[in-house]
Amino acid sequence: MIDLRALRNARLESSPFSWCSIDGLMSSEALRDLSSTFPTSGFREMARDTGSNKTYRFAKRPLLPLGADRPHGEEELSDAWRELIQELRSPEYRRAIEAVSGRRLDPALMEININRSGPGSFVSAHLDHPQKDVVHLLYFNEVWSPDWGGCLRILREANVDAVAAEIPPLLGRSVLMVRSDQAWHGVLPVTAAAPAPRLSLEVEFWREQPALFKPGLRVEAAPDAHEPGG
Repeated sequence: MIDLRALRNARLESSPFSWCSIDGLMSSEALRDLSSTFPTSGFREMARDTGSNKTYRFAKRPLLPLGADRPHGEEELSDAWRELIQELRSPEYRRAIEAVSGRRLDPALMEININRSGPGSFVSAHLDHPQKDVVHLLYFNEVWSPDWGGCLRILREANVDAVAAEIPPLLGRSVLMVRSDQAWHGVLPVTAAAPAPRLSLEVEFWREQPALFKPGLRVEAAPDAHEPGG
């Protein structure tokens, strides 16, 4: 399902930090299967209204909880999503992420989540948690206009308007970011004009178990997820 050669051959941008946008990671057929069966249940509303580094609002569903051996809610997933999780958990995928990121990821812990971001959803300009090494984002919207907000912004500083690059969450688009103290990024608020939720998946590699809760974090419906990427 995943073209590991496309991943390994991706070239990191060095400015304003180490990141890259990757196309052609999966076939059109695989992408259509994943998009058409993107899960609709099991999401929890996540919100943080205060905090020095990050505020956000969106809905999140765990696919593989941090350090878990089995996917969460596997029986609710389509065959395509089960296959994708299996490939994301493979040693070959981890080696490919190492090759492009330049980071050694053994024995990093993996976490996989999917997000549905409706009107008003956003992630402010922020740096990722210091224990998070690499984030790989995949997008699943067949149609998306920048006028609808929801674009990932690669930032030059802690300001959502200091834009180095802007990536719409279009089907087949993938972004990899290497965590550093310069790796500022954020997601613009989704507008009411968006005809459907913004759909994304995030694979995160953690050096160690982070704290589950931070001051100001509010999890609406159930408290067991970590902070978002993009």
